[in-house]
Amino acid sequence: MGIAVLAITVFFWLAPGQYTGGVKSDIRDIAAELGPQLRPGDLVVSGQPEQMPALAYYFGPDKRYAHTVEGKIQRDAYVLDWRDAVDRYQKGDPSGDVAKLVASLQPGQHVLFVRPFTEGVSNWKAPWTKLVRRRSAQWGHYFATNRGLKRVGVAPKFYRGATTVGNSAVLYVRTG
Repeated sequence: MGIAVLAITVFFWLAPGQYTGGVKSDIRDIAAELGPQLRPGDLVVSGQPEQMPALAYYFGPDKRYAHTVEGKIQRDAYVLDWRDAVDRYQKGDPSGDVAKLVASLQPGQHVLFVRPFTEGVSNWKAPWTKLVRRRSAQWGHYFATNRGLKRVGVAPKFYRGATTVGNSAVLYVRTG
């Protein structure tokens, strides 16, 4: 038994990359591309709420964070309140939420909207993921059509491929 365990252990040590996950998400790539354009107090919005802590990790504590469940600045970007999240998500008002968040920006401040790639519709059929998919599209539309914002960047420019979650991000600046 000991020899079998030793053989298996050595086998995994020889090629560990084959047995560990690859890149789980491209948030680090997005942060590397667009992070230098952000300043303290700028807003980062997560279209997939459970990714907000990862965004806070890569973009830092000097930014403000929001997600699409609630259109408000979160007190603690490293914690997502899951209590009644589906109900709160369903009751959301994407148009009004985006308008309030944009109104919280001063001219010259940025908002970065990061949303998941949801083209694989078959992977987005559960109640929560259907809401994420729909709300991300709605929020993306309202950011893109807001007259007080100007698009100044997109990422990732080169998609390396994430094994689990791929994202796209659009950076806007408040113009008026």
